[in-house]
Amino acid sequence: MSCMTRLSETGLRFLLGLAELARPIISSGILAEQFGDEARAVIDTGYLIPDGNRKSILVTVGESEVDVPVARDGVTGQLRCFHPDRGFLEVDPLRLGTFRLYTDRLPEIAVNLLGMPESTKPMTLVPDHLWDLGQDYLTTKKFPIYLARRLGRPDIHDRIVEALGPRRARGPSLLLTTGAIPRHITLPMEYRAIAIADGLTPNGQGVQLDKAILRGVLLGSGAPADNGPLTHSADFEIITVHRKDYVFQGPKQRDVVRQLVEAFLAGQPRCLTAKVLEGAEYSGSVNTLAKAFSGRKDWREFIAEKDGSCWIFL
Repeated sequence: MSCMTRLSETGLRFLLGLAELARPIISSGILAEQFGDEARAVIDTGYLIPDGNRKSILVTVGESEVDVPVARDGVTGQLRCFHPDRGFLEVDPLRLGTFRLYTDRLPEIAVNLLGMPESTKPMTLVPDHLWDLGQDYLTTKKFPIYLARRLGRPDIHDRIVEALGPRRARGPSLLLTTGAIPRHITLPMEYRAIAIADGLTPNGQGVQLDKAILRGVLLGSGAPADNGPLTHSADFEIITVHRKDYVFQGPKQRDVVRQLVEAFLAGQPRCLTAKVLEGAEYSGSVNTLAKAFSGRKDWREFIAEKDGSCWIFL
């Protein structure tokens, strides 16, 4: 978790882009050129590791140079080497030359962005390309969540689909991807895919995955193109207004909400209350929304009722 608090949105998007490369390797020079002072911060997260032979540096001992290995301190996370005369010394990561994305830790990034427990243990399904992150609450119940890398590559796509097939759940499952999802990509019908970059929203420490957007993708309404103030799940069980969720579990209440949301989105929000209640198949004794929503008051935060009419307001 501490790594993610040090990873900025810029750094995160850079790592996601690097994950889409067949060989996710970058030179220290390009890293420094792109990020400047932030390059060290990106390396310090531990998601980039020294690549190739550049796991040692030359240190001066007397009048000669000695090649000594570099390792990451297990306590501080800092790179260091052992100098024969001066003991352990911190090593500037940019001296190592080339870095590789540690793809085995990509699931950790997704778990942190979702806010899942630190004890979560993702399972590798396709080495280096597909992971099962477990289940998380995206509505009032948990849904399976997966992470895929380089889904757009035909050969990798085929391996991912083959691995997902036997794991089909009764309901929808969410597939997070490190890169954009090409239109030609097909998945088993239970799976809904979204690029991590398309679901990000700011929080106090950086960014996180916006679960309202994920719910929209998972349940069929999709991510709002304009990040509008009102979204809903495919069955209208969850209405999100200004990023606050309202859950309507009763089928008649959901039908009332559906009618009002559809009228609002059609640009004609005002509806006759009696007609709405009749459409939801309430009995004649239920003649107001207050009675239809008996036992709760939160609906009044975005639904108005007056003089025989009702409508959504934002």
